[in-house]
Amino acid sequence: MASEARTPISGLSPVLKPSDLPIRLYHLDNLRTALTALVILHHTGIPYGGLGSWPYRSRFHSEGSSPSLVVFNAVNQTFFMGSFFYLSGMMSSMSVRRRGPTAFLKSKLTKLGIPVLVYTLLAPALQTCLQRLSEREVVTWDVLKTHLRGLRGVKGPVWYAAVLLVFDILYTVLPRIPSLSFGPTMLLNVASTFLIRIWYPAGMATAPLNLQPGYLPQYIVSYTLGARSSVPTPVSPSLVNRLQKRVLLGVSVASGLSIVSLLRWHPLASMRGGWNWLAFSYAVWNESTGLLIGSTALDAFRGSSWGTKKWRNLGKYSYGAFLVHQPVCVAMQCIMDKWPASSVSKTVVIGIPAIVASWIAGWALTLLPGVEKIIL
Repeated sequence: MASEARTPISGLSPVLKPSDLPIRLYHLDNLRTALTALVILHHTGIPYGGLGSWPYRSRFHSEGSSPSLVVFNAVNQTFFMGSFFYLSGMMSSMSVRRRGPTAFLKSKLTKLGIPVLVYTLLAPALQTCLQRLSEREVVTWDVLKTHLRGLRGVKGPVWYAAVLLVFDILYTVLPRIPSLSFGPTMLLNVASTFLIRIWYPAGMATAPLNLQPGYLPQYIVSYTLGARSSVPTPVSPSLVNRLQKRVLLGVSVASGLSIVSLLRWHPLASMRGGWNWLAFSYAVWNESTGLLIGSTALDAFRGSSWGTKKWRNLGKYSYGAFLVHQPVCVAMQCIMDKWPASSVSKTVVIGIPAIVASWIAGWALTLLPGVEKIIL
């Protein structure tokens, strides 16, 4: 499935010389930028009738009330976080070989660990304050004290950075990364996803990482694929070949039709997990669709003129935008709280400015002393 295996990186991996490193491939930065914008739009739509967990709730829309946003959230969930882990695995593999394991881990503890710690301690309380201020309630230090007393683990979207830090640590200490082939990988991914969701249904997050175990197999496979893959250039083989894409498309369509059919006899909640055919069909659909869309997006970005050009400094500040997007979105949603518009209209009208505002806030973060070295 991977186009080329890398050398296992425990103490046997050589440190690369500058001449050994590939030139900057902007399509990877651009794909990450596009995924970050999609994450912001995805989260913006959750309280307006979509699916998922989000600190702000709209007074006009109940969960799952917008079919358009339900489909939007469900399709996004199949591939966008897996794609992030794939890109991260690839970049981590290059970084370890360039710097060596010790320097790599020091860098990751700074760039991932510090944002996780700061965000978890402060951001949820800030969001609570924003919501109370929008309702003209009094805000005191008790908000922060209450948050800290009830803290049991990572909060908000930085769960991704926390899980990635764990993966990066394991990558430097494990003796080898297994080689992955298409068929066995997909079967193992689907089977483990289905079985885990019997005890941990989709949507259920667990402390201390705030991770949803029902999606963990996909994240592990995606990171491993990235770590084992050569950096994709315009002339290198695709992550998934044409025949495999056809298989994935067929499986995705068949499992999707199965879900539609089974919903006539099973409640929607049973799709999240359990020993039933609907949960199994959803596991098959999620994993096949995710790999199909993720690999197609990667091919689209590396095979187009717009995808391979530098998008100014957007990629430079995408991590900062990701870190701050939740409080930015919550603030804008609180401001627009009384607007009685349709679900899709709110998602678009609030989501697009939220994307812009998140990038501006991410850039502004780098102006603070010491922050630039952490998030850039």
